[in-house]
Amino acid sequence: LVPVVLSARTGAALVDQAARLRSFVGERPELSVLDVAASAAGRSVFEHGAALVVGDRAGLLRELDALVAGETAGSGVEATLAAGGGIGFLF
Repeated sequence: LVPVVLSARTGAALVDQAARLRSFVGERPELSVLDVAASAAGRSVFEHGAALVVGDRAGLLRELDALVAGETAGSGVEATLAAGGGIGFLF
C-alpha cells in the first residue's frame, strides 16, 4: 500500500486538486501509484489535506473519484489542520 497525500488551502481547492490529479493520472496509464505518490510528497502542506492509501492505479482512481464526489471509498482520510498544527504519519 502507498499513501498519496494531497494538500490545499481550502476544502474546495482540495477537491479541485483531486479532480485535476484524477484527470492527469487517468490520461496517463504509464504512471504508477509510486510515481504519483512521489510527486505528491514533494508538495507544500496546507490547512486541508487528504491521504489516500492505495495499492494500485485502480484504487487511486477510485479514491480520487470518491474525494471529488465528497465521499470516502474506503482508505481515504481527509483532515483540516488547526492553526499552528502539523502533519504526522504513524506506521
